[in-house]
Amino acid sequence: MTRPTHLARRGGIYIVRFRLPKDLSLALGMSEVRRSLHTSDRKTAEACCLRATAWFRREVYHLRMATNPTRADLERAARQFFERLRAGLDQPRNFDLDNFDLEVARSVELAKEQLELYQTELIANRFGFASSTSADEMLNEAGIDVNSLDPGAMQTARRLASRALQAQWHLYIHQLTNPTGKIVDFDPLFDDANQSIAVMQSRESAPAPATSGLTLGGAVSEYLAAKKPTVGKSQFDEVERALGWLCEVLGESTQFTSITKEGLRAFRDDLTRIDVTLRGRKLPFKDRLTSMPAKQIKSQTYLRYWKSVQSLFRWCESEGLREDDPAAKLSLAARKQDEVHSPEPFSEPELRKLFSTPVFAGYHPPRKFHVPGSYRVKGPHWWFCVLALHSGLRAGEVSQLLPDDFDFAAEVPHLKVRPEDASGAKVKQTKTKASVRDVPLHPNLIALGLPDFIAKCRKRSPKARVFEIFKLGAGDRISDGATRFWGKYLRIFGLHKPGRATHVFRHTFAAALRNSGALDEDIGALLGHAGSTITAGYGGGQSLTRKAKTLALLDYGFDVVTLLSEQQNS
Repeated sequence: MTRPTHLARRGGIYIVRFRLPKDLSLALGMSEVRRSLHTSDRKTAEACCLRATAWFRREVYHLRMATNPTRADLERAARQFFERLRAGLDQPRNFDLDNFDLEVARSVELAKEQLELYQTELIANRFGFASSTSADEMLNEAGIDVNSLDPGAMQTARRLASRALQAQWHLYIHQLTNPTGKIVDFDPLFDDANQSIAVMQSRESAPAPATSGLTLGGAVSEYLAAKKPTVGKSQFDEVERALGWLCEVLGESTQFTSITKEGLRAFRDDLTRIDVTLRGRKLPFKDRLTSMPAKQIKSQTYLRYWKSVQSLFRWCESEGLREDDPAAKLSLAARKQDEVHSPEPFSEPELRKLFSTPVFAGYHPPRKFHVPGSYRVKGPHWWFCVLALHSGLRAGEVSQLLPDDFDFAAEVPHLKVRPEDASGAKVKQTKTKASVRDVPLHPNLIALGLPDFIAKCRKRSPKARVFEIFKLGAGDRISDGATRFWGKYLRIFGLHKPGRATHVFRHTFAAALRNSGALDEDIGALLGHAGSTITAGYGGGQSLTRKAKTLALLDYGFDVVTLLSEQQNS
């Protein structure tokens, strides 16, 4: 019997899973909804699934019918709310004249504590009872239905309410200490109040509210637009992720010029506490943090995130979007235990041992690749390893190869690493611009039968990935399926060392070429590394002929074709 579309099973218990339409997914910041049905009985689960499906469709309808107010509507409501708070301050104060200075000083001190409270809320983007309650009051006064707002709009409303409360205490301090002067560093959203105080005129004749200027969200958008054409997708996704967290913590609508070293310092320190086990899950930044060192991300990862933040402010300073760079001197050190170690390449004995394991010497059918057996076939697992060791491709690059990426009829047989398919449609990801390249096919690959394997793949499904048996991960984890398989495989057969998984094939390839006398410049051309000099950018990339000459130097210390053929025929 066919299982209903939205019904799935996890650990013996049935669940329902609904994918949100794209418009609601973007608005809510989530792609799907999952709920447990708390039953292992199929019939009960199917009945519950029907009711859950009806519920989901009603919710989608109501969410689409809900009309969120615009940013301008919410700011208008915040200014109206502030006017009521301001009116509450314009009342006589009954200070004891005998202790006037002392009571004023005490009132100013209490007001400063409130200012710090709301400033902390705005930096952390987490709002307490007063701000949340005030947001509800603010919306009700403006005639906006609180229940109709999506989570993003509600968070914006709380932020604006917190800013109004902060401005109220700022104004209170001003009235106590300098009532006839202009308020310094007043929130520009409520600047009409500041102007009216400065000229001592009535509210009716006060000038129109000033514009709020560039926000953090606006600065990030401009930077990402400038950055996107210059980097690969995985690097861009990482930058976008880091800056998205920055906006989440400091507030997307925060005035860009008001961001200080103090606010950035707290965010910088939190980057080191991200929980690596939560990778890939849609969670608020604050829920990603852990105090357990064993779960925290590696130094090289949080250093890249922080570098992205510093690049934002450096670029904005150069573009004149702000006069200073608050992130410039905020350094971040790597942990000593997190020193980066490149995967140790396979030695000749280790490579011979690898080729004697079941994938190459025979495994137990149908797919018990870790169990020795009599089933010998040059399948996707066999070819993934052999191709990687003879091309130096990244695991993600091998995983995405299509049959049309191989050209065996060319003067120099080669494969293409590119983001497009043969029709020009962008269906793959590349790490950097230098990753897009042509790589000659080593004679060993031809001798071992790669053309026949690709021909079978093309005949079976011309548009499917050659190595579709390895699932692709999301974002910058394209090689996830291959990494999981080979990481486990190498551990089982005693070939694993720190850093070894799929990247060891690439490092072994580079080490063998270097030991054979190949220059780093030539090895880099095969690996897809960008040249480090200005001259490297002149005249285009290396020709296939030159790359083929470099590839001909590849020597693993034994006849790979003979050894692999013997394994197949033994």
